[in-house]
Amino acid sequence: VLHSAAEEHYKLGLAYLREPQNTEKAVEHLEEAVELDRSNAEYHFKLAEAYAEDFSYANIFRKPFLATKVKMQLELAVQHNPSSVRYREGLIQYYMFAPVLLGGSFKKARDHAEALRMIDSYASLLAHATVSAEEGEHERAVSYFIGAVRLRPQRWEAYHRYGMYCLNIHQVDDAIANLKKYVDLVPDTAHSYESLASAYVRKRMYDEAIKYYDIAIDKDPSLTHLIFRIAQLYEFKGARFDALRQYQRYLAVAPG
Repeated sequence: VLHSAAEEHYKLGLAYLREPQNTEKAVEHLEEAVELDRSNAEYHFKLAEAYAEDFSYANIFRKPFLATKVKMQLELAVQHNPSSVRYREGLIQYYMFAPVLLGGSFKKARDHAEALRMIDSYASLLAHATVSAEEGEHERAVSYFIGAVRLRPQRWEAYHRYGMYCLNIHQVDDAIANLKKYVDLVPDTAHSYESLASAYVRKRMYDEAIKYYDIAIDKDPSLTHLIFRIAQLYEFKGARFDALRQYQRYLAVAPG
């Protein structure tokens, strides 16, 4: 009976979590699910996610308390299911980006990246690459990214993360090369085309960027903000008529 009730609270929590204005209700139901079934790793993980969502709406006094709750729930998720790559990656993200006073620690992030080696060597390499990148260890980060690409050349995650890292450090040609592979491996999702388009924008190859933004919109028509981006790119090109047409297109789908 307790497990059944916990599952009901969990499902309600997930439903509220999809509605940004209802994060407090999501937290309430997911806390109840955890209270009823403390050994369920997924409940802990989703409660951490709910606290993280609530964090952005909290005042400055509540934020530190919510942050420590996120950390605790992620640690409990890993404790109850240590073989989960997703839970460890979530905890690694926390350790990387949280201030030291709230439990942030690059050492702990590296420790969990290393722990992933026994679970999924590909995920471990990507985690090490991400941690090294955040620490500013460029050569080490590149070495891990390349290692992941070589280990699983038919997986897209390494190309995407390596490409975006190259973009962040202004190595645009390398970013384009990796993001092209991302598109090749994941041709049915908008995100791959949007990522590649953003690299072409940095290269000031606006025609290519517009082409891939258009494909992204075809894949996911909800990405209306990309229409506005296309209009801006036409403006950068000096194509005022095309820019005007795209701004009108944008207003038609986003009149507000």
